[in-house]
Amino acid sequence: VLLLFYAMASESLGFLPTAAIMVLVAALALGARLAIAIPVALVAPLLVHLAFYKLLRVPLPEGLIPAPW
Repeated sequence: VLLLFYAMASESLGFLPTAAIMVLVAALALGARLAIAIPVALVAPLLVHLAFYKLLRVPLPEGLIPAPW
């Protein structure tokens, strides 16, 4: 379901908000506490985007919130 959500929402929302929502939902579904899930959902998409953009040179959808780099 999360991959389907990414496929449907990533072009309009962009990678960062879509990935943050996905990480938050997955963390909560796997039993993480909200106090841990929210910071992870905010930091993980930034690190993944940085790796794809700088190291792999793979463009990801910008959408509503462009990456700071």
